[in-house]
Amino acid sequence: MNLIMNYLIKILIIFFITFKISFAEEKLKIEKIIFKINNKAITTIELENKKNYYKLIFNDLEYNHQNLFDDLISLRLFNEYFIETNKKKKYNLNETYLDIFQKYSSQNNELSKIFNKLGKDVIIENLEMDLKRKSIIEEILNLKKDLIINETNESEMLYQKILKYFIINKNDYNIVKDIIYKKKLDEENKIKELLEKYEIKFFYKQDLLNNDSVINKKIKNKFTINENIFEIEENDYIILGIIQKKLKTYDGINVQLVNLEVKDKLSANELKCNNLNNINKENVINLTSGNYAYNSLNDLIKDNLYLVDNYIQLSGENSINYIMLCALSFDKKLVNEISISQRVNSLASEIEKDFVKKYSKIYNLLIINE
Repeated sequence: MNLIMNYLIKILIIFFITFKISFAEEKLKIEKIIFKINNKAITTIELENKKNYYKLIFNDLEYNHQNLFDDLISLRLFNEYFIETNKKKKYNLNETYLDIFQKYSSQNNELSKIFNKLGKDVIIENLEMDLKRKSIIEEILNLKKDLIINETNESEMLYQKILKYFIINKNDYNIVKDIIYKKKLDEENKIKELLEKYEIKFFYKQDLLNNDSVINKKIKNKFTINENIFEIEENDYIILGIIQKKLKTYDGINVQLVNLEVKDKLSANELKCNNLNNINKENVINLTSGNYAYNSLNDLIKDNLYLVDNYIQLSGENSINYIMLCALSFDKKLVNEISISQRVNSLASEIEKDFVKKYSKIYNLLIINE
């Protein structure tokens, strides 16, 4: 009997040891360290939790954060800073939790399953990191109020300025320079087609210009000349730039559109709103105009008509249609509020980037590539 019992005990011991080893190995396969901050390990489990947490935050089962890994690094750095500097909590954690997540406890769907799987402790941990980051960024924003509430002119309020530029070898550029200027190529796609046609190598980049842009000083100075296209010589290279304006928002903006149908093509001078009365009446088939809320217009118009005298040409079998933007008005208060909101978001994004860059070094960020 004792021999049988001893044998069974050995079997059980072997089973539990094997089970623990298998479980540990399986856990190692699932959970991996992805980065460290001040030698504190952050794993794939936390990354997966963060992914599911955002689905609850946005109430969207399909929500997928584009830069989840970088976002987790950012949150962890802000969290470390909050702890290291003994910051005071300026938020009500439980109240915020109830406002956002309490609804899931009474639901029966896929999101509520995620809610129950994560559990309150994991959700609270993620929520608190969000609130800590928000709190720190708001503190820094408050020190930069002047950049946010500065008075802006109507053009700055309405438009964002986009710089699109090509960097081309000087010798290669000389091959196509005359073509670019003679044909007045001021669209990046047309310039790309020309460079590719002549098998010219180039580097292309696009930047949004604002007061805080870190951009080559020569380019910024050139921009103030207000030309649509420019070139700058840099050693053995030419920077060929295009400046475009786009409306920051479609809300609160109204436009007058003119639809002009003619028999024969019009000249550039005729396609000015102030010159419409000078067009040969025998050439005009139909002329109508109307006022529209900008956000109700189709994408073709939004993408091409944003300045007075902008026009679109639509060719038919026996006629040509021109759709022209001849007047633009806007709700100044609403557009200014939208402009300030966009400025805050842009500045907050820059603050976060600068913070991550600085404290990645201070807090010894180590990314584990396995």
